[in-house]
Amino acid sequence: MNEPDTEVAVYGQLATSKSLKELLAILSPAFPQACIAESSQFIGGRYVRIGSGENDRICFEKCSDSEYLISCDGEDPEEVLGIVERLARALKSATIIHRFEVFQNDELLNGIAYRWEEVEAADRAAMVVVSHYTRIEDAQKDAARLSKRGIRTAIVHAGGGGGLIAGTGTSLELQVDSRDIEKMRELEDEIEEEMTSERPHNCPKCGSKNYEPHLPVAEGIFGALSVFLRGKPKAMDDYLHYRCNDCHCYFRVRVT
Repeated sequence: MNEPDTEVAVYGQLATSKSLKELLAILSPAFPQACIAESSQFIGGRYVRIGSGENDRICFEKCSDSEYLISCDGEDPEEVLGIVERLARALKSATIIHRFEVFQNDELLNGIAYRWEEVEAADRAAMVVVSHYTRIEDAQKDAARLSKRGIRTAIVHAGGGGGLIAGTGTSLELQVDSRDIEKMRELEDEIEEEMTSERPHNCPKCGSKNYEPHLPVAEGIFGALSVFLRGKPKAMDDYLHYRCNDCHCYFRVRVT
């Protein structure tokens, strides 16, 4: 009788700015077979590899200036866990922040981490609130729209508890990563261009349609995000703000 197939997979991350050569020098004492190989799954360049077979190869892909992604497939859980533990010791001795998760047939077998809470704390510190909700469905919809633009998002309890909440009547916050500030600026420019092209109102002073959106200074980029999420420039006082280019009059129109 044939035994069922066992699939073991490892997924990991390194938080380091070290180059491929520097990482190779760290890994080589524990893994003499480690090398730098050509072609990369994530960025189309070179990567660090341990092993050469299909089932015992560990790949270190540099996906940004400060992060590597790690992947490995195997068949023997004990063997793979032993390799990961040896790898974690080598990285820890070089004080490289890392985390690994080992799965067998899609179920988590073990997790190993070293100072990864520092990365998570930095990520949380970079997040800023752009909107509040009572329905998780609405928050998820808006988060998806921003994510399509490459803006990192999170939905958390308004009280800071973290995680998603089902149902209604509970205060939720949509947060975005402040490190995506340039993407937010690009989004703001797109929104203002769309708002300018529509011009459905008239200046109350001179009657001109030659006006442009005016976001209150306090709102800045997050006011523009509110426009993107709701399809209109909804300020904190429930008015749309404009500036006439002909008479330089500032006026507002109540949101309906």
